[in-house]
Amino acid sequence: MRTYLALGTALALGVATVAVRADDPPDSELNPVTGYTETVDVAYASGQRVRHTVDRGQQGRSVALVSTSAGANPRIAISSSGDSWVVWSTDNATSGVFYRVRDLQTGTWSEEELLSHPAENSRDPEIVHAGNATWVVYQITTASSTAIAVTGIADDAEPFPTVNIVATTGYAGEVDALVHAEAGHVWVTWADAGQVVGWSEYDAATGTWGAPTFESSAGVGLGAARAGIRAAILIP
Repeated sequence: MRTYLALGTALALGVATVAVRADDPPDSELNPVTGYTETVDVAYASGQRVRHTVDRGQQGRSVALVSTSAGANPRIAISSSGDSWVVWSTDNATSGVFYRVRDLQTGTWSEEELLSHPAENSRDPEIVHAGNATWVVYQITTASSTAIAVTGIADDAEPFPTVNIVATTGYAGEVDALVHAEAGHVWVTWADAGQVVGWSEYDAATGTWGAPTFESSAGVGLGAARAGIRAAILIP
C-alpha cells in the first residue's frame, strides 16, 4: 500500500511508518466528515512517540508522529466537524497529560500542550466529545491516593479551563477512569475500593459536577456496574 504525505507536514511533525508493539493496543475512531478511520498508538521504533494514522483505504495512509517525546496511553476523539483531538500521558517519575488538535480543513496540528499540572503525577487520559465540547478525564496519583480529574472546553485549540477533582480514593488498584457522553449527559466513572464503581455527572445548568455516587460491582464486574450507572442517568 502506498502512503501519501504532505512534505510540509512530514517535516514539521516527523512522519514515519514503523512497527507497533502488540501489547500496546491502538485507539481508533471513524471521522464523521471524511469517513476515514483514524488511529493513535505508540510507535516504539520511533522513540515511543505517539503516532496518528489516517487510513484512506485504496488511497493509502498518512502517518504523523504527534508527540515530541515518548508517550503512553494515547486516545483519540473526533468532533462533529472532523477535527481530531489526541491526548496521551508520559511515563516519567512525574507523568503528565498532553494534547494536540488536528484541524481537518488545513491538516495542521496545534502546538503540543500540557493539560495537567506540571507538579502532579497525572496519567491515563480518556477523551470524549459531547455537542460542541470536549471532555478529558485522567487520574492524579500520590503515594496514598488517586484523584479523578476532569476538564472540558468548547471545540477549539485554546487552553483547557480549570481542572475539576470529582473524587479522591485510597483504592490501591487500577481506577480505570472513563468519561461518557450520551443524550445530552456527560458523566465519569471509576473503579473504587470495596467492589464499587464511583460516578459523577456534570450539571450543564450550573457548570458543576455532582457529588460521587457508587454502584456495586460485586459479582457482576465493572462493565455491568457501568451499565447500571448509564441506565440510572439516562432512564431516571
